[in-house]
Amino acid sequence: GQSPTGLEGHQSDDAQTVGQAAQLLSSGNPAAAIECLNGKTLSLDGHLLMAEALWTQAGPGGTRESLKHYEAAELAAGADVSKQAAVALGHGWALLQLKDPSANRKLAFARDLAQKDGNLAAIDFVDSLLENAEQTYSSTTEEATWAAFVKAYVASDEPVVFMCG
Repeated sequence: GQSPTGLEGHQSDDAQTVGQAAQLLSSGNPAAAIECLNGKTLSLDGHLLMAEALWTQAGPGGTRESLKHYEAAELAAGADVSKQAAVALGHGWALLQLKDPSANRKLAFARDLAQKDGNLAAIDFVDSLLENAEQTYSSTTEEATWAAFVKAYVASDEPVVFMCG
């Protein structure tokens, strides 16, 4: 039969599916997390999790394949400035790691959104990324920073504080 969305073979992700995929990813199995989410109509959280799983599976250099999920998450954020800022920050970070020339523009956009939202911690974090854009990060630092960001975002709507030191 058809799914409630009318799209044959596609089901909307729910909290249980996203939770299961998050657990698979955190246990070190990005391929299983991707499989869990594959074929689903993903929500904002589902797209962010898929982006992280694809990135993790690809290894330290990341993958451009994750970018389409950041773009979809940006659309899914709707008019929520806080969510828009968080997604733009993650998208900008990925572009930066891929040495994409649009990274600085995306990060500046994330900074503008964070400023509109009054999120000083996000502004400071973006500023530090922009200041260090020319430096090469170690893969361990990249992975730890991104993993902490996504886990905190998916876990709750509480503010996430980023500190550099």
